[in-house]
Amino acid sequence: MPALELVVWAHSTIGHDRVALAERLVELDDVYDTLEYTDMTEQEVNDEVLAEARRIVGASR
Repeated sequence: MPALELVVWAHSTIGHDRVALAERLVELDDVYDTLEYTDMTEQEVNDEVLAEARRIVGASR
């Protein structure tokens, strides 16, 4: 699943302030929406999404 699709799903399905473990993924959807106003590139956000997904999977073990 592409990084953007993952965070869009997390934001629309989980939303803000409902599941602490997924909060950063939800926030990263907002980062994509405001990318032009940050100093991050799309690839940097993609990389952060991947790292966050790995963190979540590791936390559930």
